[in-house]
Amino acid sequence: MRRWLNRCGWTAPALLAALAGCGDDGTGTRALTPDEVGGNYRICSLVFTPEGGFPAAVDIRAAAMNTGADATVPPRLTLSRVQNEFEVEYTPRTDVLPRRLGHVYSTSDETVTLEFDAAANAMTSLLLPPRLELTFQESPRELRISSAHARHLVSKADYEFLAGRSYPNVAPQVVGELSGRFATGPC
Repeated sequence: MRRWLNRCGWTAPALLAALAGCGDDGTGTRALTPDEVGGNYRICSLVFTPEGGFPAAVDIRAAAMNTGADATVPPRLTLSRVQNEFEVEYTPRTDVLPRRLGHVYSTSDETVTLEFDAAANAMTSLLLPPRLELTFQESPRELRISSAHARHLVSKADYEFLAGRSYPNVAPQVVGELSGRFATGPC
């Protein structure tokens, strides 16, 4: 490779700089920009399904978020178009004051990865992992939780609180998969 570069009059740093100038990492792919993915997304679905089907799946959106007309804030995910910051905002079913949690996000050629603030207790009460990977779709404009990275552990207490019942024979940590859809248009 070095000989070829020298014969062509290229140095390795010059070649890397030229590839960087093309806007990709040399693989032919380009990361999505905040302007491309940014916006307000409705939380259309958010479900935690324990491994093996027991205990039952929990519809997090229905159990924890007020989706009625009286909600101060409808459940939504906002991705900034300027900076790589996001915010999940919703009105709890048991409260009138909206809750907000978020931090920063990163992008690749087709995914948006949310990194929640470690101090956000609301994250665990919604059965969300510290890092959540979403697949971006341009038309219709939506994000879906990537099934390849959706499996994680949640505390039994947080799970039981959202499920609205006790499961005495379940381990202190529940392994399961998170699924969800977020859309800029109608759900």
